[in-house]
Amino acid sequence: MQTIKDLILKRLRETLTPVEEQALEAWMAESDRNRAIVEEITDPQQLAESFAKLDSLHSDQVWERVRLISTNPQTKSHPLYRRLRTLTGYAAAALLLIAAGIYFHGQHVKRVLTVRSEVKLPIDVPAPSANRSVITLSDGRSIYIDSAKAGVVAIQGNVHIRKNSDGSIEYIDNGYDGHLQYNTLTVPRGSQVASIILSDGSKVVVNVGSTMRYPISFLRRERGIEIVGEAYIEVVKDAHRRFIVAGGGMITEVLGTHFNVNTYPDETDVKVTLLEGSVKVSGGIEQKVIKPGEQAVYGQGMIQVHTGVDVNQVIAWKNGFFDFQDKHLPEVMRQLSRWYDLQVVYNGKVPDIEFFGQMGRNLKLSDVLNVLRDAGLHFRMEEGRRLIVL
Repeated sequence: MQTIKDLILKRLRETLTPVEEQALEAWMAESDRNRAIVEEITDPQQLAESFAKLDSLHSDQVWERVRLISTNPQTKSHPLYRRLRTLTGYAAAALLLIAAGIYFHGQHVKRVLTVRSEVKLPIDVPAPSANRSVITLSDGRSIYIDSAKAGVVAIQGNVHIRKNSDGSIEYIDNGYDGHLQYNTLTVPRGSQVASIILSDGSKVVVNVGSTMRYPISFLRRERGIEIVGEAYIEVVKDAHRRFIVAGGGMITEVLGTHFNVNTYPDETDVKVTLLEGSVKVSGGIEQKVIKPGEQAVYGQGMIQVHTGVDVNQVIAWKNGFFDFQDKHLPEVMRQLSRWYDLQVVYNGKVPDIEFFGQMGRNLKLSDVLNVLRDAGLHFRMEEGRRLIVL
């Protein structure tokens, strides 16, 4: 169920549907107080003044203070807005917008950031606009999703592979023919994410810099795929056939559920996060069963289960956002390097900075770096998409 906060955030991002716009206007019409809240939050001049006031403070001290507040165990359980009350009024207002994930699309970003000098890149990098994914068929042929026309793009045995009007790929199984054939989906760095509907009807969204190997038609007793990278999976329930995901040394076994798998080789741990249903994870000699809102983290042969996980942060990538909440600089830069296809190089010691909130993935690189610059970071872009963190 959408909240008023969700509607206000979507208005700031200019993504409200006509129905949502009517709902927000109806709420504003209920009282002058409601209307004043929305108008104050969404007023560009008010935001610009808040950021300008923030710039008059010593940025290093402000960010260090916020970092210390956020990492202090005595304040960890308090809402973020309470923690920010220890800052001065305008700084708290501006930082609250950042921490709440209110980042702006297009003109909103530029409007707010005009109060300070912008990062100048000799070669700017736009957000990926095309799905550059490739499907490698069992006979070695390749299907380039972006250039393929809607309709049936290949036939393998009794399975038709179709590109839908929304760009997703669907496997239509007309009956298992007894031959187990595998396809591989590769989503390169610098591409849009790819959506695929497997032959059993299960849906998979594959993140950039990832590959998925899967059979074109599943066996009668078992369904299984392999993931290197990250994917969000909605498994069609089948009490007679378990669904298995392998990746990063961990096995995830389900009957029907929604979950996210992160097995990027450059990340420290393998993570499986459950949104609904239940799954069993196995790694090394350990096995765990996790419930919705829990995350299994596998590393060094051990599985740890984290509870109370914000699943919306985990699947932010699927919904068009970078998730920077409680992320340190290397984690943030790994997200950027995959999305914009960058080589990130640190000039000296890696700064110990923790970030907050989310940011739209539809921004060009310079807009993202302008926001990160508030943490005292500086950047230089070199040939070959080589980003130097100074």
